[in-house]
Amino acid sequence: MTYHKPQSLAHYSWAPRETLTVETLSRSIGRCWTTEPFCIDPGVSSQFWSSTYIDLVYGEHALRSEETIAGFYLLSLTDALRASLYGDDPAYDAFNYGGNKVRFVSPVLSNDTLVFSCTILDVQEKSPGYLVTQDLRISIEGKDRPGLVAEWLYFLMPKHNSAVEAKLAGWKT
Repeated sequence: MTYHKPQSLAHYSWAPRETLTVETLSRSIGRCWTTEPFCIDPGVSSQFWSSTYIDLVYGEHALRSEETIAGFYLLSLTDALRASLYGDDPAYDAFNYGGNKVRFVSPVLSNDTLVFSCTILDVQEKSPGYLVTQDLRISIEGKDRPGLVAEWLYFLMPKHNSAVEAKLAGWKT
C-alpha cells in the first residue's frame, strides 16, 4: 500500500474530526477511521527511553537506536491518535480500561510512513457508563505486517455521577 507524503507528528492536526455521542457510538460498531500518513521524528525515541528510565535500567545493553521506535511508545500514541479521529461525548469522561490483546508485529523505524486505524468492535452498557472495545492498528508503508495491533478498551463515565463522586469523596479521607 502506498500512502501520501507523511507529516511529522509534531505538525499533526490533533483536533477530532467528529464527536460521537453515546447515542451514535453504538451505531458506529464496525466503522473504521484512519489517520493521514505520519512519521515519528528521529530523536523522539530517545526521549521515550529517558522518560521511562529504560536507559538507566538497561544502560549500554538496551537495544536503543535513534532508528527504532519502542513498541510501548507506539502503544502510548494510540490514545491521542484515536482522539484525533473522533472525540467522545462531552457529557462523559473517557478512561483507559486496558487491553485484551497487544502485539508489536513488525519493527517501526523513525521516518517510516505510518497510518493509524481504529475500528469500534463493541459498546456495552456498564454501570455507570459505557465500555468501548476497539481494534487499533499502526500500519507501515511497504510492509505486509503492521507495526502494532491491539484490542483496546476505554470506559465512558458520566461527568456528574453522584454515586461515583460519593465513593471518590470517601477515598480522599
